[in-house]
Amino acid sequence: MRSRFVTRFVAGIALSLFCLPRLCHASAVAMIEQRGESGNWEEQVSTACRFYGLDLKVLTVAEGGDEKEVIETIKKTSTVAVLASAMALSHLDRAAILAALTRPTRNAAPLMILGITAVTDINLLKLWSRQAIVGGEGPQAISNPGFFGVVGSADVARDLAGQRFSISGGFAYGLDLDPARSPETLIYIRTAGRDLPVFVRIRDGKQELFFQSEYSPAIADRNDLLTLFPEIAPILMFVRYGAGEYAWHSVGHYANLTIDDPWLIEPYGNLNYEGLLQEMQKFNFHTTISFIPWNFDRSRPDVVALFRDHPDRYSIAVHGDNHDHEEFGDYRKVPLNKQTAALRQAIARMEAFRKLTGLPYDRVMVWPHEIIAPAPTLEVLKEYNFLGNVNTDTVPLGSDRPGDLPFLLRSTTLRFSNFPTVRRLFIVSGAMEPRIAVEAFLGNAILLWRDQDFFLRGINAFDDTAAAVNRIQPDSNWTSLGNIMRHLYLVKLREDGDYDVKAFSSQITLENCQGHVVKFFVQKDESFSPPIQSLTEDGKRSPYRRLGDSLLLELAVPARESREIVITYANDLDISRVDLSKSSWRINLLRRASDFRDLKLSRNPAAAAAIRFYYSYLFSDRMPIERVLGVVLLLLLALGALTVGRRIAWRAARPGKI
Repeated sequence: MRSRFVTRFVAGIALSLFCLPRLCHASAVAMIEQRGESGNWEEQVSTACRFYGLDLKVLTVAEGGDEKEVIETIKKTSTVAVLASAMALSHLDRAAILAALTRPTRNAAPLMILGITAVTDINLLKLWSRQAIVGGEGPQAISNPGFFGVVGSADVARDLAGQRFSISGGFAYGLDLDPARSPETLIYIRTAGRDLPVFVRIRDGKQELFFQSEYSPAIADRNDLLTLFPEIAPILMFVRYGAGEYAWHSVGHYANLTIDDPWLIEPYGNLNYEGLLQEMQKFNFHTTISFIPWNFDRSRPDVVALFRDHPDRYSIAVHGDNHDHEEFGDYRKVPLNKQTAALRQAIARMEAFRKLTGLPYDRVMVWPHEIIAPAPTLEVLKEYNFLGNVNTDTVPLGSDRPGDLPFLLRSTTLRFSNFPTVRRLFIVSGAMEPRIAVEAFLGNAILLWRDQDFFLRGINAFDDTAAAVNRIQPDSNWTSLGNIMRHLYLVKLREDGDYDVKAFSSQITLENCQGHVVKFFVQKDESFSPPIQSLTEDGKRSPYRRLGDSLLLELAVPARESREIVITYANDLDISRVDLSKSSWRINLLRRASDFRDLKLSRNPAAAAAIRFYYSYLFSDRMPIERVLGVVLLLLLALGALTVGRRIAWRAARPGKI
């Protein structure tokens, strides 16, 4: 027994040593601080490095100290960017630092000086900025309303260029600039009608220096990305710019509009499929219908033909099973075994839908009523080989919300049951651009959603949002949720010219856009529960390695080609034994009432407003389902009577009509 343990231990160490050189190709960011100082930027720099997959090397300097370690570190070609606190400048030799930042085969590594305040020695700022910064102003209180504006070049600001974010409260210290030295303002704070530059770039020959003054917007919600983003934006922008291809980044930009609930009937309430197709062709976007499996046998031939003829514009994903408010909720009401049975039935019904219509569907779960199931249900989705699940909130019921900033920045997470959960955005007219820009800058897929009542004011209701996405991200690939799931991976360039890959999904389409063969080193966080039945590359079994909680795979992809990697998990699903019937009177009543609501009442503005009021203020988890059903039926009957009464009165008033 002891010898077996020793053998396994030695084998594990050997495997670790074999894999270690493959996994340790991260480029680095250096942070120079004065010994003993602390600043609020430390967490932000650490967050940026974690987010982009870069090592962080913290270097300290002091009066009379030796700069040798600093110089040797930043001279390394693996160091892609350097940050220095304003307090550390007095201990650094400008000429020596800039010389160490030069690179023989690429541009010099950029330098960012941060933490500039009213106590910073202005003479040092003048020296380091070549007189481009001549003073400062503040700290100034940020008025209400105020805003945070990004005006920098697209090479640094990227998708954020031209965006403004509303902020209020807090303070900002502005930089006074000499226009004759051509400083470039990247970010400013508007307060009391004045613009305070807080993040600027200065070019000194081939060297680029960035300066950030201290500003601190008041933050009310640490879990709200749009509120939190302005505080960390400059460091994210700088680190991403400095690292370039050596930072984690997506291989493409993906976007999708999802409409919840409709079945394939023309029209479905305010949703006219033919009309929406014309808008998609005109404004270049793609629509996924999150389809309730209960409706598997109700599709109309004309709509089926429309979907079949336009797979580049229309696709289908899974939306619960019966769309019962509680079917994937609290286990005290619906235990895991019943939720598992519902998932089996959802798959069987969608397979029946596929056979009846000839239309494919994506095995992606869009949760009904925006209630994400508890984490054990996500493991069932993984076991049944779903590609992922999407929801506005990515934290399952009963799970603790992670408090770290990288969780908030990345829209995809594997933290719950090792299954990809992806954030989507509810469309709010006229207020989407800043949020879209942030998601695009962070490399997140832009998943937008509404239901059919969004089109009450016209089938062109989404046009402005689609145009905003295409303006912010001109190369957006509008596609299905399934295709987006197959591109849920990040890549970064290695020093040896190959690429590391961080995969999120069990199926990925690995694309080599280079003009030469590229070797990809794929790593996926993997719990190996449920067990892997097979891993294939373009349909052929492929070997992989397990290292702790990681799955490792190496493959070479020829120039301009791609490879389909598919992980299949073992399960006992046999859809031929699953009951597809609709025997529950409660579910039948619920679905028929929903049809009446969506197909009839929703097209009446007054009725639609009443329905929105009901769902916003009355429909909650605190109400038992029987009470909810009773309230909605009473509401529907009342609104139906109102509609019928108005129609009778209208007909009676028409000349020549009885």
